[in-house]
Amino acid sequence: MAVSKKIQRYDQYLLRGNLRSEGFERWRYVFNGVSKSTGQSRVFFVEMYLVNPAVSPDEAVVAQKSRPVIDMSELISEPVVGGEFSVKPSYISVKCGYFGKSGKQFNKFIPASQISWNKDTGRMNAGTFEFSSEMLFGSVSITDEELEQNPELLCCSGEMSWNLTMEKVYSAKSFCQKKGEVWNPSAAKAFYSGIVVCDGEEFSVEQKTSYGYHDKNWAKSFGKQYYHISSSRLSDVISGTMLYDSYFVFETDSFGKMKFQLQLGEQMYRFDSSAIFKYFKEEHECVQVPSHEGQKEKLHWSLSIHKGKLIIDIDVYCNAEELFVRNYEIPQGNRTLMKILSGGEGRGEIKVFKKVKQNLEMISHIGIYNCISEYGHTEEMGA
Repeated sequence: MAVSKKIQRYDQYLLRGNLRSEGFERWRYVFNGVSKSTGQSRVFFVEMYLVNPAVSPDEAVVAQKSRPVIDMSELISEPVVGGEFSVKPSYISVKCGYFGKSGKQFNKFIPASQISWNKDTGRMNAGTFEFSSEMLFGSVSITDEELEQNPELLCCSGEMSWNLTMEKVYSAKSFCQKKGEVWNPSAAKAFYSGIVVCDGEEFSVEQKTSYGYHDKNWAKSFGKQYYHISSSRLSDVISGTMLYDSYFVFETDSFGKMKFQLQLGEQMYRFDSSAIFKYFKEEHECVQVPSHEGQKEKLHWSLSIHKGKLIIDIDVYCNAEELFVRNYEIPQGNRTLMKILSGGEGRGEIKVFKKVKQNLEMISHIGIYNCISEYGHTEEMGA
């Protein structure tokens, strides 16, 4: 599928202006790999999280690190939280790991000055890491001793390396806010291929079974809550046929506004609640479904959109034991984290209805697999 010039432009490194001192940019890659030794599949993620690069370009400053106040008279201009410095984070954070019952995340922090962007090749290097719309390369290793000495790393001990190529298959149009906030699902469906090694176990990533996804977003903050679901592994429930030309993406921005696009073959549905003219209603939530009669505890992501005679309902379920929390320092500091409960193996369904007089006629009934499912909120960690 041809990628528009606007999407190509948003693929470039774009954190500029005031966002360089109070803002973030995140590049996210998600894909499936298969263990060469056991044949078991695993959903991996790799992210580049750039926050406040102009604040401390030559030193990676992690706001969660304890900085006791020695002389209060020297800190009149600095806000103080519980007798400690309150600082803004400033760094490039490379986050990687995998979802699932034994899910892990590994974090590496490096100074923002180590970032370099090559407009001709479309590649960005951050230290020894490489990110682009075609290539993905790097490795992270964290020992138990390092984690004990530096709990502000906010991750697990272990190691992961990856060497991958990526091919965009379908790109959703970018969603933009007037205040410079952009969410760009530039590869709502992507083919990845290559090798991942995690804690000594090698995984093969093949194009047709990678079920890949890639997006970018940048903004002043995450907002108070965060909600994301997306999948490109869809099927027709009635016929059982896989829909290789279909996908959906949904996310909320820092203002709590929803962004949604559903592609079913040649039929496209798109809704943006921050748009000037919007004639629809929507409701979304994430709730816990208690275990009963031997069923495992689950989380339920739901979305319902009503526009005229059209109704779109989406339900996604994830086993609670397959989810884990990932932490992001917000650009404003104050030792506040965006804590996101994440999973990569959600299952569910999409139902598209048309109102016909007093009845509902089902237009499409779609099965959802390997759904990225995330729900988060901010939390002040205190002293």
